[in-house]
Amino acid sequence: MTKPDLAPKIYTVEQRTIPTEALTNWQHAAWAGVVAAPIDRFLPSSSANRPQVQVRLVHDDQALYLQYRVIGEKNVTARHAALGSMVCEDSCVEFFFQPDPRQPGYLNFEFNCRGVLLCYFIEDATRTNDGFARFRVIEPADLAHVLTYPSLSSDDVKNQTAATQDWTLGARIGLDWIAQQTGSAIIQSGWKARGNFYKCAELSGLPHYACWSMIGGPPNFHQPQYFGELHFK
Repeated sequence: MTKPDLAPKIYTVEQRTIPTEALTNWQHAAWAGVVAAPIDRFLPSSSANRPQVQVRLVHDDQALYLQYRVIGEKNVTARHAALGSMVCEDSCVEFFFQPDPRQPGYLNFEFNCRGVLLCYFIEDATRTNDGFARFRVIEPADLAHVLTYPSLSSDDVKNQTAATQDWTLGARIGLDWIAQQTGSAIIQSGWKARGNFYKCAELSGLPHYACWSMIGGPPNFHQPQYFGELHFK
């Protein structure tokens, strides 16, 4: 059996501002020329439902702008509607972000296909009965500062068990908010951060688990030792 390539990937985060209307629209001119990273390393425990997934990330001096495109997903599911709920059980895309590799700790942004968000700040990802050895839940009041722009509404994902569907998810995450939550300095051009992008659908009936930068072992995305590099222009 061929061993997975666990070498960390590198993504260049370009500097540009993305208007609100472009965060849902994959074809918008504001994204022209931005490289889309494939989230195509599916873990062996995935079902045969393996949609095509891409992600783009840019920044300006105020925010990160994140956009996912999912093509050909079956059993698109969005049961969770409350901020901070277990959206990884739904059709979900994720961004794990360590702004300063010199300091422990990363944010795990997890979005279901209707834009509902869960986020923790995790300093020690060792699994425990309570979740992780050292972590802090980002409360719903703070999650409201992360703006999400889904292409699907709750009505769009009802009764979709037999359908194949495409969808996009955009988000705007303020750099000052990231600094406040992590204790890091505010990201600037020239910064080198770490992170990973994921796609999952744990309880959709056709589960799958995919990565940008491959992880080792079972489907546990919380493996910061395998994060790729994010180079900010």
